[in-house]
Amino acid sequence: VNGNGASSSKSNSKVSIPVAVLLWYSLGVMSIVSSKLLLSTYGVPPFVLTVQQLIIGMTLLRTLLEMQTSGENDKDRLLRRGLQPVPMQFGGGPSSPDTRTNCPESYDYEAGVLKRKTINAVDTPGNVSSNNASILSAIFALVQTSNRSHIHNQLFLASIYFTLGFLFTNFGFQSGSAAFVETVKAAEPFTSATVAVLWGIERLGKEEVTSLTGVVAGVVLSTLGHRGSGGKAAAANGDALEIPSQSLATKCLIVMLSNLCFSFRGLHQKLFRATPQGNASIVDDLNLQYRMQQIGVLMLILPTILGNTSWALIKLKSVSIGGSVTKQAIEYILLSLVNGLAFTSYNLASTHVLTRISVVHHAALNCIRRIFAIVVTSMMFGLKITLLQVAGIGIAVSGFFSYIHFKMKKEVKDRRRKEMWKKWGGFIRDAKSGKWIGKSSSLLPVNTTVK
Repeated sequence: VNGNGASSSKSNSKVSIPVAVLLWYSLGVMSIVSSKLLLSTYGVPPFVLTVQQLIIGMTLLRTLLEMQTSGENDKDRLLRRGLQPVPMQFGGGPSSPDTRTNCPESYDYEAGVLKRKTINAVDTPGNVSSNNASILSAIFALVQTSNRSHIHNQLFLASIYFTLGFLFTNFGFQSGSAAFVETVKAAEPFTSATVAVLWGIERLGKEEVTSLTGVVAGVVLSTLGHRGSGGKAAAANGDALEIPSQSLATKCLIVMLSNLCFSFRGLHQKLFRATPQGNASIVDDLNLQYRMQQIGVLMLILPTILGNTSWALIKLKSVSIGGSVTKQAIEYILLSLVNGLAFTSYNLASTHVLTRISVVHHAALNCIRRIFAIVVTSMMFGLKITLLQVAGIGIAVSGFFSYIHFKMKKEVKDRRRKEMWKKWGGFIRDAKSGKWIGKSSSLLPVNTTVK
């Protein structure tokens, strides 16, 4: 997904956008279906499923990072050396968190500019390894007030919300059908916009608010249509709304919590990318994904072990007959591998598509992907798609594309306003004399007197 050197950039360019989108869609469905099967057919607890997804994903990412060879990126002229050090934040003293960074060993960060070191100034591998803190010590340094360097706050928060987002998603798959979960997750633009507004990152106009209201209304309408969509085939395949004790509102709340976590993850990831330590030339997408999943494993491993030890012992007893592993255990291992690889590959495919197209187009494709996932998973698990669901999905999609339309119009207006300010911001026209007051410039209207 992230290339190294000229050869990698060329190989990346050979992957067409339609092929990347097809992989994104198909891997997403594969991840959803395998997750649902593991949760229902094999009874895997959501904590266990999330941890094994992260561990398998970490293994794949680490393999890809190790396969990266040294070379220069044609665009940035910066070295790529596989796994990078843990992004650190430095507090106290003369260096603020925004002006110091743990750059790769071939760079200096001075006065806000990333510069190549001379050959004689490059650090030796031994010095670099001794100065790089481990991920655990970097995290523990957060709670040690005497320690002036620790893992970057924004990366740590993004990792927490990333992990919680997938954990709540798996709880959603456990309690409801795959189509139901994907339908409620279609409301994610609403939570993302809400978070951006609350944090002062974005301001919404009336048209955008109305469009987002349409998204929520469509999701609610489609969700109500799921009440009668589960038939005998769905129950047999383990994809019915299978926890009767939970109300529909509770199931919606679980998935909405997942949406909220992913919205906060996007917020903190964006803030991390805006810092010197999070610059894409220092921490590429592979390294960022690897660190977030690594922190996720460290975060969930202890509660997973403590809360699911009895489940693991029961499963071990049931799969062992006369010292031999049963067919079911082999199927479980293979399905878990497929699920973990699809889980990570799907995220990488989404990132790859995002690097090739605009954010708005990516959001539109993601909306279509959810419709694709709803239809395909409903067919695979034998769920009936009711007229109310179709109407709700239609309203939600219409609201989403309306939101994108008005958002693009506002961005164009803001861009023009900034361009006009750059050209004319230093000039004032006197209302009485009609003369332009300011420095002389070729941008001034012809035949005007300037003082």
